[in-house]
Amino acid sequence: MTILVGNRRSEWSVSAATAVLCLLALLGLQSCTPAVYQINLKFIPPEQDIHQARPDARITVAVFNDVRQMDDRLLLGQIKSSGNIVPILPMREHVPEAVTSGIRDFLSRAGYKLTDERPSWDLKEPTINPNWGRLVIGGNIDTLELTGEDAIPVKTYQTKVRLTFILADTAARKILYRSSVETSSALKDISLSGEQIEKELNTTLTDALMKMLNDPATLRKLDEALSGKKLQ
Repeated sequence: MTILVGNRRSEWSVSAATAVLCLLALLGLQSCTPAVYQINLKFIPPEQDIHQARPDARITVAVFNDVRQMDDRLLLGQIKSSGNIVPILPMREHVPEAVTSGIRDFLSRAGYKLTDERPSWDLKEPTINPNWGRLVIGGNIDTLELTGEDAIPVKTYQTKVRLTFILADTAARKILYRSSVETSSALKDISLSGEQIEKELNTTLTDALMKMLNDPATLRKLDEALSGKKLQ
């Protein structure tokens, strides 16, 4: 019996020591929280081939307008950690450029021909430039952010993206189509890192762009406007 009791005490000691080590490791990770998270905001291209034959006319993609309701639109979000607020900032392209680049990337992969221009556009018909190819695509970035909490033992991420999309005929200076999309995600994990923040934001942004651009109604409107024909 003495040996059995000794074994139980030994097992308890090992378990307690393991728990303490795990707690110390978590505290160590907590203390290593950076002063800022910098991520590369970008569209994640689809793995499948989406290229199709498209009408032989060009589209201009205007830089999307950042109208997010926040004091500093350079921010991509923030993380709460030990009573502090850690900002999330873009590493390369800012939000309007990253969203616009993602739209151009999708359209090019889908077979559409684009002009080299990336003009500013206030989404009003009188300010449409007839030299912007056959069509112009523009819109607003209404929401794009990630908020999270670096707590012990569970870390949380919440991401939300909302975009407004507008398609216009440049020659007629007329808006043909308007839509809005919204995507969001939430994640709980035992770790928090810049890599995971980047993955969550880019996945949610990509979901929004795919939902907006890969919609059959949107593609039909694009093809009809480019060809000048009503498709069956």
